[in-house]
Amino acid sequence: MELNNTIILPGNNPELSKRLLISLIQKEDVVTVIIFGSDEKAEDAVQKADARASAVVAGIVRKVAWIQDVSLVDFLKKIINNGEGGNPDDINTDIHIGIAISMTDVIMFLIPIIPTPDYIRMERAFIKASKITPKP
Repeated sequence: MELNNTIILPGNNPELSKRLLISLIQKEDVVTVIIFGSDEKAEDAVQKADARASAVVAGIVRKVAWIQDVSLVDFLKKIINNGEGGNPDDINTDIHIGIAISMTDVIMFLIPIIPTPDYIRMERAFIKASKITPKP
């Protein structure tokens, strides 16, 4: 599997994963889709998000972060902000496979597990997250 636009946050190194996540979210001005889990559904969602991330629309760079250890979602909730897509406490890994966040680190879209994310849903997530929003 070739992932050219994805940062894989390893499930076996939580400290490295936290540093990578902070670097991506707080230090880079990119639109990010974050996928949770290490099962086949998550892998499929990452592949589709990575393919859609290759498009640079209106000069906005897209990235994918793959959080393989879902226990890191609690940490993620602390470093992102409320947005049009909800607030961090709305994230539920039982029903969401991922989220899309804007360049200003706010949630713009919650990606449900069902229906299975496809290329169109991933593009929609990136488009929603590309809307310029002020930080709260």
